[in-house]
Amino acid sequence: MTGKERVALEAKSKAATLKNMYYARYLLVRYTLPIYFFVNLYWLLILFLSKSYLALPYPLVLMGAGGLAMLEQGRMYSEEQKPARLTSRFLQLTIISNLVLMLAVLGGAKSFFYPFVKDTSGTSAILIIFLGLGILLAGLILAKLRRIDAKADWQYKRIRQYLSAKS
Repeated sequence: MTGKERVALEAKSKAATLKNMYYARYLLVRYTLPIYFFVNLYWLLILFLSKSYLALPYPLVLMGAGGLAMLEQGRMYSEEQKPARLTSRFLQLTIISNLVLMLAVLGGAKSFFYPFVKDTSGTSAILIIFLGLGILLAGLILAKLRRIDAKADWQYKRIRQYLSAKS
């Protein structure tokens, strides 16, 4: 291998490493979004099977927004990353929708959104816990996205260290 070939290979390797390091900043986000997508998909299917057609748009809208957020994350494989606006909007929508669902469960409208769940206080508590966990997870991911946008995440610090070591 000649000197020119070695330099070209090292440049390609450095570029690929940087691309992967930038992409890894969103790793937790990319693993969380499909969880929301499939929870909404299962909810949609159960609503359909229980013939609760009036409630179908709710998970359908959430699935569509989640799908757009996943597409946005798939396009983040570059060094020049734009803020994840669709992902942030989806997570905000998830928080709002989970709060609305909590109010529905507490207000006695649980059977409209969850006709497949037996109407007891125990199931209400379980639904509130799951909806609360969804809010907590979305809030944590939103905080991570804010840190990424502010370049205050630890992965970005590692990228800076890598760049200063390779210079």
